Amino acid sequence: MRAAQDPYDLGDAPETGTVPTNMYASLIRRERYGKPVDAFRTEVVDVPPVGRVIGPYPSRGRPG
Repeated sequence: MRAAQDPYDLGDAPETGTVPTNMYASLIRRERYGKPVDAFRTEVVDVPPVGRVIGPYPSRGRPG
């Protein structure tokens, strides 16, 4: 995998086989708990390693 521009703007996509090191994500942080309009913020975060599954599915098998 090749490194790429960090992060890509919405609507732009990296070439096939290119993985950026950062991405945009809508996050809720503990200090912002409350109404969704106040809780969600778009931040730049690290991209997880390719092939890594995030969430409950590794322990449960598959969604469903």
